[in-house]
Amino acid sequence: MTAWRTPATLLTRLITTLTEQSVSRTPGNLVSVRLMAALAVTVVATGVGAFLAFGSETPIEQPASFSHRIHAGQVGLDCQFCHTSARRSTVAGLPPLTTCRGCHLEVKPDSDLVAPIHAAWDQQEPIEWMQVHDLPEYVRFDHSAHVNRDVDCSTCHGDVKSMETAQREVTHSMGFCVQCHADNDAPLDCTACHY
Repeated sequence: MTAWRTPATLLTRLITTLTEQSVSRTPGNLVSVRLMAALAVTVVATGVGAFLAFGSETPIEQPASFSHRIHAGQVGLDCQFCHTSARRSTVAGLPPLTTCRGCHLEVKPDSDLVAPIHAAWDQQEPIEWMQVHDLPEYVRFDHSAHVNRDVDCSTCHGDVKSMETAQREVTHSMGFCVQCHADNDAPLDCTACHY
């Protein structure tokens, strides 16, 4: 099986195929080739736009301090202790305030860093965490399918255990996903990941 290379490789293959199939230079075929070339350019532009929107390295500011380096790295909490939906849902989910509060009633309850948790609890308001990883709406990603096949979280999320705050470390491009699927004998059918 040929491994995925780059979007440019895909575009080159598409244009080559279209050109080879349009041997006849009739007006109908030329219009067809032009429409397909326009479609190819649109697909590439959409891919570049998705990369800029969903794969950028812009730091994400959170409303409260939460150190993945301390919680996951030093303390050794498993990702699924907080992200409990990951093993049974398409989304990993965020912990409810009760999870944070449950620990921090006992662990460092008087720390200034924990104060936003107590304040949110007292106000009966959730902490509005900012989403770090997101995919375009036409992409279907199921956390449970990956977690239940023992795909390590760091494969897609980077070395979160060493991050002070979770940031995008891995670009979730189509090429990244297809290459991972190819390397791990996972489905390569378009409908496995696209609606």
